[in-house]
Amino acid sequence: MLKASAFLQSSWYLIIIIIISVVVVYNLLYKYILPFKILVDSIFLKVPVLSDVVKTFYLYRFSKLLSDFYRS
Repeated sequence: MLKASAFLQSSWYLIIIIIISVVVVYNLLYKYILPFKILVDSIFLKVPVLSDVVKTFYLYRFSKLLSDFYRS
């Protein structure tokens, strides 16, 4: 535990860079690669806590798009 703490204290900047790069890569993959997006969404739909949130979000997007079509 002491060695892990010493490692975290000595290389905190490296950990922050890794976290930021993982977030950026995830966002780029999710935005531009459709199979990755399908995989992530299917995983989210299988998790019980997140499935209702994901379904509600997509229903909201669908209904908003449909209302925009009706208005135009």
